Amino acid sequence: MRNKFVAKIVLLGDGAVGKTSLKRRFVYKTFDPIEQMTIGADFARVTLELNDFQVILQIWDIAGQARYKEIATSYYRGAKGAMIAFDVTRESTFQSIPKWISMLVQNAGKIPFMLVGNKIDLVNERVVSKERAEKYAESLSEWLGWNVPYMETSAKTGENVEESFLILANNVLDISLGV
Repeated sequence: MRNKFVAKIVLLGDGAVGKTSLKRRFVYKTFDPIEQMTIGADFARVTLELNDFQVILQIWDIAGQARYKEIATSYYRGAKGAMIAFDVTRESTFQSIPKWISMLVQNAGKIPFMLVGNKIDLVNERVVSKERAEKYAESLSEWLGWNVPYMETSAKTGENVEESFLILANNVLDISLGV
């Protein structure tokens, strides 16, 4: 019998950065180019086999629009990890990362999280470089005292989506178990 580990993961970031598409790609292996805006939060569940554990990820996709901020904060409770996403084609979404980190720490405490630069398939529209985002993740790691991974993804093509969730799940498992 495998050990079971349940982890609530919150997906954070500005509206239209692709949080719902990342979740859909990871959980259902699909992509919908006409994704509807999330109202409040959406929930999905996936079971992974990691090390000697059956890890059940409860993935909470939290609305990124400011008008949902008040109700959204309650969705952070009990989170063991977070994925903070931004759109590599929109500078403003990268600039919002500190706001999301602050809201995460305020509502869930200091829990493991990672940064995800999404929409890398839009090569000609890119404004946030990989090097810049990696450097920012490194500075966050130094400031927080733990590793803040950075991964670039495309929910449209599926590039690095599964890997991102696996990295986060492994970090949450390791930190929760004190490894």
